[in-house]
Amino acid sequence: MDYLTLHDELLKKAQSGYWGYTSSELECHHIIPVSLGGRDTPSNWCYVPIRVHYLLHIILVKLGHIDQVFAVELIARRMRLRLPGWIRRLLNRRRQQLYREANRSRLSEC
Repeated sequence: MDYLTLHDELLKKAQSGYWGYTSSELECHHIIPVSLGGRDTPSNWCYVPIRVHYLLHIILVKLGHIDQVFAVELIARRMRLRLPGWIRRLLNRRRQQLYREANRSRLSEC
């Protein structure tokens, strides 16, 4: 599956107001995530339904942006969804990695 094309098509629909929801039913999505160098400014935002927001972040994870797994988790909590097993495993691995890195740097300071 071509995840990049799917991601771009969803963003185009968001920018054109395709879903037609009121602003209270939409969530703000960073077109280029802040963690990937995007700015937190209105020119880098689009508004999407929560399910599309969830899907956009899953696509980013599939494209190799592993830290987006934390955004997937937060959105899933708001939706009261159980995360798929592959996302849960990836999330746990990433947390363990960050924990080991933090401890390694702390131990080297001693």
